[in-house]
Amino acid sequence: MGQEQNHNLKIALIGFGFVGRVFHANMIDQTEGLELSAVVTHNERATAQVHQLYPRARVYDNNDDFFKDIDRYDAVSIGTPDDTHLEFATRVMQAGKPVVIDKPVAGSSQEANKILDVAQATGTPAAAFQNRRHDAEILTASKYLKELDLGRIIRVESRYGSFRPNVETGWREQKTHDQPRGALFDLGAHTLDQVVQLFGPVTSIYGEVSTQREDAVVPDDFFIAATHQQGIISHIVGGLVQSTRQPRLTIQGTLGSLQINDQDPEEDQLKAGMRIDDPHFGVMSDPTACYIDREGEEHILPAVRGWQPAFYEGWRDFLRGKADNPVPLAESVHVLELLDQAMLSSQDRRIIQE
Repeated sequence: MGQEQNHNLKIALIGFGFVGRVFHANMIDQTEGLELSAVVTHNERATAQVHQLYPRARVYDNNDDFFKDIDRYDAVSIGTPDDTHLEFATRVMQAGKPVVIDKPVAGSSQEANKILDVAQATGTPAAAFQNRRHDAEILTASKYLKELDLGRIIRVESRYGSFRPNVETGWREQKTHDQPRGALFDLGAHTLDQVVQLFGPVTSIYGEVSTQREDAVVPDDFFIAATHQQGIISHIVGGLVQSTRQPRLTIQGTLGSLQINDQDPEEDQLKAGMRIDDPHFGVMSDPTACYIDREGEEHILPAVRGWQPAFYEGWRDFLRGKADNPVPLAESVHVLELLDQAMLSSQDRRIIQE
């Protein structure tokens, strides 16, 4: 890309709801070398928040007005509901501007592939905001998979979700597509991506996707069994009805195992207003991992600090021609294809081969 090195890159953010406000705006604003220069939002309350938090940012309440001015900005980030990503990403890339698209990059793998086609046709750089590749438990697992001898990895168990017995009013809980994926796409887009990053390509997938809460209209619970090319089997559990505390991540090998009980705190910390330069940012409340060796002895090891800001640091360096794209769009699109296969598996009650 090779943008000039002596000025902050001007980033425009489309959307200032939960994801745009808590993740994108915070990280763009607090990443050295980036500047949150504009926000596109039609919400009056969000507009007031932008003026209060980022007084230097220009606010657009009309999409067309923003796209008339798009050349003022070096790149665009999209933090809107996933059923709008195709339209916004297409317009941004046709204008020739590099774009970050929040995950899931679209409401279906078909829409995601259309976005990928536009990126390839226009030659415009595009990245998926897979920030949870940098969660504390994932960085901890990556570190000790390199440093410990667990033997041949047999099975991985990943649990990620929350307990929301009451259906909320946000768009994630609403039926915005003909075939809504709900928690499968919202949470699975992270957890399946994580195991693919840790253990490589998936060759077959089995899914159980369901709607458990009485008033829910989209799936709120899922289980995925993914077999990796290496023969490792990942079991992924996620959803909005998980009230029990179970290990976040367990990796079982022929010579030992690694267990991480806690999960990354960055979302809660950002919601609470913590800045990323706070020494406690990214540190889990239980900052340890448990390693059981081949003799059955337990070893308590220090966990790695989570650092989701690594995504925007990598994006900055990519725009300046100093690094590769932190998350090429095709990687995230493939994860959505796998999640669609998990949905099909659930419907047909069969294993889907890649």
